[in-house]
Amino acid sequence: MGEPKTRQFHARVSEADYERTANIAKSLGISQAELVRLLMQLPVDDVGQENVNKFVVLDLTTADRMYREMRHWGYQRNQGMHALNSIAYYLRLNKLDAPDVMDGYALVQERFDAIERTAAEISPKVDELARARFLFR
Repeated sequence: MGEPKTRQFHARVSEADYERTANIAKSLGISQAELVRLLMQLPVDDVGQENVNKFVVLDLTTADRMYREMRHWGYQRNQGMHALNSIAYYLRLNKLDAPDVMDGYALVQERFDAIERTAAEISPKVDELARARFLFR
């Protein structure tokens, strides 16, 4: 669980700063104290500097969501491959004619296109995330 937290410090903040801190902590699903402890981990040399690498803090909930989304993409691609293999199988058995093949192909193509659209939208964000500095490993 980490080092015991035995020391305290107190700071006066404006109402706006307090509300912002509360909102950020709530959106991350952590306490305000945890947020302050995370912010204290930032290297002092990088605070307030321009053109410095971005930092990434991933809580377990966010990491789990990302993992589930990537698994979902893999599942969808796998389903598309199964559909293509089924089409090929029935073609070999001469149990499909051209209209059947085109209908099956259109469905598979639609699924792959949907996956690729989503991947194209998220890919730059994932790339930026991969280039960021991680505070905790």
